[in-house]
Amino acid sequence: MNKQYSDTDAERAVLGAVLLDPTITLHLAKEKRLSPDAFSDQKNAIIFRTMDAMLAGGKAIDAMTVMRRLDDKGNIDKAGGREYITGLLDAIPTVTHAAHYLELIIENNASVILRSACRLYRR
Repeated sequence: MNKQYSDTDAERAVLGAVLLDPTITLHLAKEKRLSPDAFSDQKNAIIFRTMDAMLAGGKAIDAMTVMRRLDDKGNIDKAGGREYITGLLDAIPTVTHAAHYLELIIENNASVILRSACRLYRR
């Protein structure tokens, strides 16, 4: 399996889970200490950061409200555009396995950090 492909899929699945059930998924992400920096794809990090801010502000989260917030902030194109965001709903059929996808993102991020530290050590 291509690791980069699966990491991006996990990120899209988590974002799709947030769109399906924002409160539970974002609280689980907080519990697992998932941050936008853990996302390997910058557009996914932008979307996650936006969703997290919306939840903190007590705003409703769904594909339409997220797109509107991104558009208001001038980030809709940086986040992949409207088609990309609506496509996140197809990335996961149910939130049942969202915790597993969160773990994949966290594990990948830890691996990236470790590899970077090893490269610095070798210098």
